[in-house]
Amino acid sequence: MQIYVGTKWEAKDIASHAMGVLRRAGHEITHDWTAVEQDGTGSAAHAIADVEGVETADVFVCIPLPDCKGTWVEFGIAVACLIPIIVVGEEYAWKCIFEHLPRVTHVATIEDALAVLDAWDHPRNPVYVDEGFGDESYDE
Repeated sequence: MQIYVGTKWEAKDIASHAMGVLRRAGHEITHDWTAVEQDGTGSAAHAIADVEGVETADVFVCIPLPDCKGTWVEFGIAVACLIPIIVVGEEYAWKCIFEHLPRVTHVATIEDALAVLDAWDHPRNPVYVDEGFGDESYDE
């Protein structure tokens, strides 16, 4: 599968590890932003590459950490593009109301994310995408 991994720039070692685990399992990374030379402030070209990385992914793997503003923007892009999202980690998860959407799955580790990916036939198949955001009852 085509996967984009998002977390904050200062945690690129965590993202790089996750990307390595996913690659070794046979997945492709749509944009390896950890290999880009920058000072953490970025540029329009970096932002465009990140957006395209999310837009072309079959799955967005989100690793939320404190002050990871760009990660939540990428999360929003994935939601808007109907891309399934796997949120990895528990300490900083559940900080965003949109994590409750039906296309969002929470796991503790990147290895747990692999198990979820293995269970999915293809996360963007028509049956999955046709579930929509408004079909579920939220009267809990």
